[in-house]
Amino acid sequence: MPHRTPDSDSNDERAHNARKRTRRDLKEALQTLQSEMQEMRLKNRTQQEQIREQDSEIIALKDQLQAAAQNDNAPTTSRRRRRRRQAASDAGLATLAAREGRKFAVTKCMWVPPSIFDESQELEGDDFDDQTATIASDLRTFLDQRLLPHWSDSWFQSEFKVGVGNVRSKFVAELVLIFPKIFGGVERGADYTNRNSRKDLDVSKTQLQDYAFLYASDGNRVEGFLRSQPMLKGMKALLTGLSSAVNGVKSSKSRSNNLALWGIKSINNQMLAFVATSLYFVLSCAETFSESSGAFDFSGFYRARLQLLEEMEGNRPRAYDALISYYNRIFFPSAFTTPEDNEDTRLDASDRALLTLFKQQEAEHLESVTIGSQAHD
Repeated sequence: MPHRTPDSDSNDERAHNARKRTRRDLKEALQTLQSEMQEMRLKNRTQQEQIREQDSEIIALKDQLQAAAQNDNAPTTSRRRRRRRQAASDAGLATLAAREGRKFAVTKCMWVPPSIFDESQELEGDDFDDQTATIASDLRTFLDQRLLPHWSDSWFQSEFKVGVGNVRSKFVAELVLIFPKIFGGVERGADYTNRNSRKDLDVSKTQLQDYAFLYASDGNRVEGFLRSQPMLKGMKALLTGLSSAVNGVKSSKSRSNNLALWGIKSINNQMLAFVATSLYFVLSCAETFSESSGAFDFSGFYRARLQLLEEMEGNRPRAYDALISYYNRIFFPSAFTTPEDNEDTRLDASDRALLTLFKQQEAEHLESVTIGSQAHD
């Protein structure tokens, strides 16, 4: 056996350390490459969507050019309709109609019935039922007054419906981009933008089971209804932007958020149901986000959340008030904060909402004890 000297041992140790560094460098390089590939996939997907949008614009422009060539022979009614559309566009009313459509979908009705603008509202039938009449009435009250004279104009109806559809599709696309931040369960190498790949993730299956994505993790399904982290982050993504959902703070460089653009002053049932249904779609990995898609009834799921919230408000008013208060204190801290909430400045909006829940539960406990004592007496 050859004699080993201290220099030999030192050389072996240096060689071993060099191999460890090489393995570590290779591992870091692999992780960096995987991350870059993920970003490239997202960029390619965005570029493909932009190309499709440009193709659609080209087709639309060709149609407009062909229509313009026939203007001399066009009926007077068609010319008036085009002039009204152009006048509305010049006045910014078309943009306003689309914005009102987005706001209405989030705060009032996620899916607008196709016959909502039917003028024969007095007639009975499947095309204009009581529910549609109610939604139409709500919409007339909801709309910016400048749009009401244009209720029957085709340009208004078209722009409004585009806004309703766009807010759904854009929101779920944003949720997909931050899927691991919303639902957790990060899996290395997973392509979250691919719905077939996303469907096979353990986190998707776990969150869908018993609608776990809707409930807080404390096990109390009444008090925890719609208080989950995915719900909170989804609400933030919708109302105050993606950076708010991911980092907890609104980026100083971001545009005005929907909370400000839509003039929202309080959280309502429809907003909670809108976010819950959007989360459900992302986890379901259905092909299209329509009222129903394959085995999924998204419109039915949305209406069921509204029904549960209404039942909660009627039968468990304290729990319902605590739920709405929880979100109001997060999104409107200055409007829904009491002097007691500010006793400890270390409490942020989420902490204060939780503190309120503690106080309400303690009040319920004291009330039940008092009632029990009176019954015993």
